[in-house]
Amino acid sequence: MAYRFSFQNQSVEGIIGQFATQVPRETRFWSSMVDYFREPPESGTDPVIYDVFSLPYGDSSAELMAVLTVLYGGQIGGERFHTKGHFHTEPDGPEYVIVLAGRGILERGQRDGTIEQSIMEPDTHIMVPPGQAHRVVNVTDEPLLFVSLCSAAVGHDYASITTLGWATPKNR
Repeated sequence: MAYRFSFQNQSVEGIIGQFATQVPRETRFWSSMVDYFREPPESGTDPVIYDVFSLPYGDSSAELMAVLTVLYGGQIGGERFHTKGHFHTEPDGPEYVIVLAGRGILERGQRDGTIEQSIMEPDTHIMVPPGQAHRVVNVTDEPLLFVSLCSAAVGHDYASITTLGWATPKNR
């Protein structure tokens, strides 16, 4: 199947609209990320933190996984909206991130707790090497849009990131 996306001279809403009409969307609300924020949102609210649009792919290492993430701007208790973050599972491999719109920070962490940060802004291309956890933090109130590319065979380990302080299991 062929997809056609145009990013030049497109508004954020235009880019999101192109993906929304062609590929499945997964929405991450705060309620699906309670262990990833230090405080709950205002009473009675469940804000959308980010949307993920995944182009269909197989699970072969010969296939490429391509995902558009829309990380919305905002904060909860002074903590900026961010993705969950993850390590890759075997087979591990690099992940390439291409920023389309917005501003943020890509945090990359080692299993020993060392964390590096890269600035994300339009036209930035960042490679996350194998073995590094990674998550994205939106530093503005505007949406941050980025495309991630990696082998379709790579799995995701969300549990191990607690060693980096990016998630705190709680009894809720």
